[in-house]
Amino acid sequence: MTSASNVISSPFRRPTATKPAIWPLPTYAIDANSSNDAMTMTQVEQLIQQIRELKLTIKLCEEDLKGHMATLDEYRASGLLDHYEAEDGSFYVLNCRMLPVTRSTWAFSKAVKELQEQEKVSGAATRQESTYLRFEIPKQELQ
Repeated sequence: MTSASNVISSPFRRPTATKPAIWPLPTYAIDANSSNDAMTMTQVEQLIQQIRELKLTIKLCEEDLKGHMATLDEYRASGLLDHYEAEDGSFYVLNCRMLPVTRSTWAFSKAVKELQEQEKVSGAATRQESTYLRFEIPKQELQ
């Protein structure tokens, strides 16, 4: 039996096969006479379902984007973008500007990492915490 809530869809892909329920769904004890509680629960479930579907769609889109960006890098390396290159080094195609940028990262030695640990232990380092809701979807469903 196929349920619309179990079908993953993306604007770029056909819906995948129905996924089995991964986590057991809790049953809620809602008073039959309390329509307000039932309505609130329905709203919560609808919101969670919308978030779930958006997160799955974003994941699929990010995978597609990663592949397309890799292809674009190959096109650039092979000279297929040369026709679109401007004097500033940017590429202009269909009102989109693609500016080559370089990202630098630092890799620190083990000594620096040890110093960080020492500062944690001594109290010289400060810990900052924030609280938020992390939305998790069962990993089997993301595949």
